[in-house]
Amino acid sequence: MADLISDFHEGDLVQHAKFGLGKVLDVNLQHVLIHFRDDNQEFRKLAIGKSPLSVPEVQSDPQLDSLPAFHDGKFEGKSKRIGLDDAIGEFVKQFPKGFEDPAYAEQRAPRWAAHEQFEATLGGGLAEELLAANEVAEITQQAVALIGPTKLLSKFELIALRDGLGEAPLAKRFFGALLEFVKAPADEPGFTRLATAIGNLPATTPKARVASWPVLTILPFLARPDLFMFLKPEPTVAAALRLRFDLHYDPSLNWLTYHKLMTLSTLLLEKLRPHGARDHIDVQSFLSVI
Repeated sequence: MADLISDFHEGDLVQHAKFGLGKVLDVNLQHVLIHFRDDNQEFRKLAIGKSPLSVPEVQSDPQLDSLPAFHDGKFEGKSKRIGLDDAIGEFVKQFPKGFEDPAYAEQRAPRWAAHEQFEATLGGGLAEELLAANEVAEITQQAVALIGPTKLLSKFELIALRDGLGEAPLAKRFFGALLEFVKAPADEPGFTRLATAIGNLPATTPKARVASWPVLTILPFLARPDLFMFLKPEPTVAAALRLRFDLHYDPSLNWLTYHKLMTLSTLLLEKLRPHGARDHIDVQSFLSVI
């Protein structure tokens, strides 16, 4: 058991007999401040030498590695921290039967229907066949049609995507990158190809950019909700900060932000499965509520 000031350093991961795994935020001569991953409190101030703390051999944890910066006794941002148990409580307060609640099922239905529509019209190699036949307009029509009913994109975002796909050579490159990306779990080269392809689509409306996070993430999310997450920046970043998870958000399309988004979503899906969550559609809805 570690019990001396020299045993702890800012940034260390520590194990507590009661509170579990945590990260050292600050150390002084008498106390150590620790944020515990599965504790509802922001942090705990523990006396050195009087607390059952140990330093685990593995010094990495996806959630604790993504804590926001900590300065002057507080984390960056103004949002009040919420632990996962309390977050689930907020979700159940809105949907008393959780992910099986009829009101939630009604909210989920259009998004799952869009996934099924993608499978029926573009999945199973159909999109690849259309692309090989240069039927880019048909792919565009099918893609835009399935997005609309989900109401995940604003009217201007949907128009920006539709108009941006109006130039067939650039649209073909975009759909090629998209289809490659959704075949496997997200990786940086595939993301970069997709982000570059969408960045090359022409912007024809001044009210929305084509190269935005919602537009980039909508089709992977609807094509494979088992693997991919949708990013609506304002509510998602706010929810992540409440959970004390830093997405390193930047409005420019970058791999770090997307990687952090997928890390958070995957962690939450694992923790929410016992409560009935099935895929990243449920995670996205959960984050929107909290």
